[in-house]
Parts: sequence; C-alpha cells; structure tokens
Amino acid sequence: MKLNLPVLILIVLVSTPALARSLPPDDRIEKTEVEGTWKLVKGGAGAPTQLSFSGNKFVITLPKDRVLTGTFRLNPKENPSTLDLSIKVDPTKQYAGKVALCIYKFDVDRLVWCASIPGRKRRPPQFAEVMGD
Repeated sequence: MKLNLPVLILIVLVSTPALARSLPPDDRIEKTEVEGTWKLVKGGAGAPTQLSFSGNKFVITLPKDRVLTGTFRLNPKENPSTLDLSIKVDPTKQYAGKVALCIYKFDVDRLVWCASIPGRKRRPPQFAEVMGD
C-alpha cells in the first residue's frame, strides 16, 4: 500500500525532553532551537508520529513505522521561520532525494510544524490544517 502525505500537514509536537523549556528564548539559535525528539499531539492523517533533530540530521517516523532520515536547515529569521528537510533515506524510495519545504513556530513548549509534500517547489504560506492540494 502506497502512503501519500498531504500537501500541507499541520503538526503540533511536544518535546521529550522539553528542550524548548530549558533554553531561554535569547539563547535559542538555529539548530539547537528544534533539537530533541518531538511527539505528535495533533495532526492530520498520514502525519508523522515522531520527529527528531540532532546536529544537522533528522529522523521522521511515519505511521506503520516508516522512517525517513536526512539533513535539515533552519532559517529562524524568516517570518514564519522556515525548515528545509533534505530526505536521504526513504524505505519506499518515494521521497528519497527530495526536499520538504516547511514552516515552524513554537507555542510555549510545543513545536508547530507545517510541511509541503517532499519535492513540491512551494512552502506552506501559513499554519493551517489544510489537507490535499
């Protein structure tokens, strides 16, 4: 069965441990801003169940234990902040070699993340629970 991700996925994740709470806002810079493991607390069908960031690498766990890995790049100076996920490994090969253009923000100790389908040339313009194209 082929798993298709929606064009826009609004994800609200909570950190374990809550790294967002341990860093003062002024000390959050680039990669340390999202570093840690985030678990899904709200999201649409096909949304990742877990997202982990360490150094410049990410691991996304999708439903049915499908795992995507690769590298990421943040731009917290954009409004909204941007996140590019360069997918290196996808067991189904559907998204390997593609980039998912994302936006993110923090809501207290939660990471709110919205992504386009990997390979799409446009980034989500806003945080919305919109499924499909």
